Amino acid sequence: RATQNVKSWLPASRQNSPSAVADRTKKYIEQNFSRNLTFQQVARDLHYSHSVMTRMFKKNFGLSPIAFRNRLRTFESIGLLLLKGSDISSVCREVGFSSVSRFDKHFRNFSDTIPSEFRMGP
Repeated sequence: RATQNVKSWLPASRQNSPSAVADRTKKYIEQNFSRNLTFQQVARDLHYSHSVMTRMFKKNFGLSPIAFRNRLRTFESIGLLLLKGSDISSVCREVGFSSVSRFDKHFRNFSDTIPSEFRMGP
């Protein structure tokens, strides 16, 4: 899964150890990144206010929860494209992006290339 190699591309924590709010939010996102959840729902599920959750996450990890989720999705998609040779639209849906164009945009921002260059097979 994408979360196994997160440390290589996640900005270093700005503190020695993340706050409980940031840590719980990160773990929740790692476990649910492919689900179509709003961050208001994530905050409710974790019993935090949306603004506190977002502020603490960004303070501790240097990026927003949404950016973190999109990185997880993109990282997971690279593995699916390389290892399984899955078609782009299937990968897009499997990792949780709502459209191929949105997937393509995030993929390019993350890797400076297009998804089809990572795809194995025909």
